[in-house]
Amino acid sequence: MMKQENTKIVGENGIEIIIPLTDKNKAYELVERAKDFMEETNRKIERMESSEESTMFQPDKNDEMILVFDKEVFESIGLIDDMLEVDVLAPLSKEDYEYMISLLNDVWETGGSVQRRGDMEKDMTYLQPIPAMVLKRGNEYFAYTRLEGGGEERLHNMGSLTVGGHMDLEQEEYWNFEHLLALGAARELEEEVYILDENGKEINNHFEITKEMTIAGLGYTDISSVDAVHLAIYTIITIPENWDVKVKETDVLEGEFKTLEQIKEMNLENWSKMALSILK
Repeated sequence: MMKQENTKIVGENGIEIIIPLTDKNKAYELVERAKDFMEETNRKIERMESSEESTMFQPDKNDEMILVFDKEVFESIGLIDDMLEVDVLAPLSKEDYEYMISLLNDVWETGGSVQRRGDMEKDMTYLQPIPAMVLKRGNEYFAYTRLEGGGEERLHNMGSLTVGGHMDLEQEEYWNFEHLLALGAARELEEEVYILDENGKEINNHFEITKEMTIAGLGYTDISSVDAVHLAIYTIITIPENWDVKVKETDVLEGEFKTLEQIKEMNLENWSKMALSILK
């Protein structure tokens, strides 16, 4: 019996394939196929290693240092009770608006601080302010839906009207909380959405629009332990009608401008339901 001849192919990552050389023509074909297979395998391994490395060095969000308010300051002036009575505590006049801005500035000076996010999620004595931005274009509002591809399962297929997240103190120079809010809002917009001008190009200075945004009201609810440690600061940003907004994380979100009637048909998250009371 003749001894079977074999050939061995070793990939860059050490994986070996033994090819029997029973027929020269078939052997050539097998070798070429094996090489293609090894090249594709190497590419997959490299992608996996790259993904593992990016995950390995991704910072823990619980270690973020975020802006918070001492909840006792709000309680001492009856603001918590006032917010619990309505969906959004909104100013009804110019005087009310100016008072609300002044109040936020004063509360920051009195009871504002920077704390570790993970600690604040469990501490009921603090409130984490969140710029809940509503993007308006003409008579439409930007709304998005959370897809099943990411995030918490309980939020899958839920709709939202607001863009925003926790605030930090990356900007060392600021003059009051209103300024901090505009800076934080600009950073959140840049991270979460593309805002495209009339030429379809992304704007490069988000602070130019957040510094002009209108603070529409304050939202607070204690229906869950998560809600009880967050304060929604609702703001409205109006963009030109020939501008557009696109979500950045298209694998987990999809968004578009909708009329209020269309938005009311969505399965909205709680804060977005509350926001409907201030939209016209």
